[in-house]
Amino acid sequence: LDVVTRITVEVLEDFNAENVRYIELRTTPRDDPSLGITMEGYVDAVLKGFEIARVEKKLRITPKLILSVNRARSVALAEKT
Repeated sequence: LDVVTRITVEVLEDFNAENVRYIELRTTPRDDPSLGITMEGYVDAVLKGFEIARVEKKLRITPKLILSVNRARSVALAEKT
């Protein structure tokens, strides 16, 4: 999940460099039990990237997270999202 956090920070750095001050990132939470990745862990990794961008990198961009639902999966999983 470190890669998810790193990519999130890099995306925010790129948009910040273009003087974007507000961004909404949309993603579908991923899970892969064989790798020990949960949907909650995935979302936490993205939010950690937001925090690193704000606190450590001191970026001026304000990110918001929009979670999308994978319609190919079950209703129960969609409700969990």
